[in-house]
Amino acid sequence: MFSKYYILNNYKFLVFINTLVFALFAVFGLKNYMTVMLLSLFMIEIIYATRNLNKNIAFVLFLVAFFTFLMGRLILPLILDMPKYSDIFFSFMDFKKGTYIHVIISLYITLFSLFWAYTFTEKKMPERLSPTFDPESPRMRFTRKWAKILMWISFPFALLVVLEKIRYVLTFGYAGMLVEQESHLPSIVIIFSVLFEYMVYLFLATLPTKRESFLVVSVYVIFSIFNLVGGDRGECVMALFVIIYYYFLRNRLYRGDAVWIGRKGTWGLVLAAPMAAILLFSIAFLRDSKDVNENEMGLLLGGFFYQQSASMNVIACAYEDEDKLPKGKLYSIGPIIDYFRINYISRLLLGVKPYPTGSSDLATKGNSLDSAITYLEAPQFYERGGGMGSSFVAEAFHDFGYIGIVLYSLLYGFVLASIPKWNSKNIWLSVVALVFLKYIMYAPRARATAFIASAASVSFWPIALVIFIASLSYSHRKNVRKQKISIH
Repeated sequence: MFSKYYILNNYKFLVFINTLVFALFAVFGLKNYMTVMLLSLFMIEIIYATRNLNKNIAFVLFLVAFFTFLMGRLILPLILDMPKYSDIFFSFMDFKKGTYIHVIISLYITLFSLFWAYTFTEKKMPERLSPTFDPESPRMRFTRKWAKILMWISFPFALLVVLEKIRYVLTFGYAGMLVEQESHLPSIVIIFSVLFEYMVYLFLATLPTKRESFLVVSVYVIFSIFNLVGGDRGECVMALFVIIYYYFLRNRLYRGDAVWIGRKGTWGLVLAAPMAAILLFSIAFLRDSKDVNENEMGLLLGGFFYQQSASMNVIACAYEDEDKLPKGKLYSIGPIIDYFRINYISRLLLGVKPYPTGSSDLATKGNSLDSAITYLEAPQFYERGGGMGSSFVAEAFHDFGYIGIVLYSLLYGFVLASIPKWNSKNIWLSVVALVFLKYIMYAPRARATAFIASAASVSFWPIALVIFIASLSYSHRKNVRKQKISIH
């Protein structure tokens, strides 16, 4: 017998009905009604995901990022006085009705495909996860120890890189930092600086106790705040998202006696979110030398979502500028191409250099949709080092049309559902999973395959191989010593 709440609890059915209504409105080109149904689909998915945060936290965080980076500028005009916002806030662009409809359809296809891939994969995952390795084995303790040591060794290098950014921001402003974003620090400093985050992830991958992880997590959070001061809000927020994910993950994976994050902690995050949004938007104003009126908190909160969702412009511009963009480019795999062409090892050994920031070569010959779109739409802003950002949705459509959006969304849904399982398999796959998570959450306003290129770090994996071999040797010596003691 069906419960009277059966339909409300059957999220797949609700998504199906929502999609039929959306398709009906799309046939008649009813833009505002299509936007409402897009919001309705988002709400169905967020309600579905938040009913089990420990299991669905990666999906929840992605949906939050998706709304923030792509949907706010579509939703806010339905409920707020937009002339006020468009006069005050930067990044305002207007488009043809057909372009807006394309954007709405693209976002709907993304959420729809993502939901089906995620739910299909997630239903195969158990509620509680058990690691396939022993976190307290000699090999894991050895790896955890050296990950922590190397984290501390690489931390000063990472801090130097961030302090260089902060110095530029304080001296020349945020725009000046964009123009001078090619670091003047020695290459060895850059290479070691990259290790910091990967060593944090390797340490967390060994499943330390909550008490053991406190200092490492605290240093990582403080470092992320330094990134925020340097004007890199996205890097800061995505790093914090990884930590939030990890705490919910540990509630279901090798939890031990401690609750990693409980009901009070969850409500604390929910209540802190609006204030964090206001703070981030205030920083955006300050970095562009604009005045902040602390008495208009509602305006600042709405402004955060309006300004952050400027990545919607990239989807619209890529659609309207399709015939003007360089031919033969596959922007969605641009990060992978650039990884092999201009990583730091290639620069050192082959003398290869990236195209200069703000150059026509980067826009016309490079593999960045961000540069190409900004060069076409705002050439003076581009020459000063500015950029509109990218979006995996825009890149997927440019390369493969709507089917590309479906394929990338299916891939993201599968990865987001699989990440917790990968965290339980082995520590090296767990590191990859955490890197994937960070860059997939940023993909709504970044490059489609940046998560793959970032996981293949030429700085981290050679050191990881040394740690792996050394941990095997250490474990073997411990076992031999035990056997000798047992014999005697």
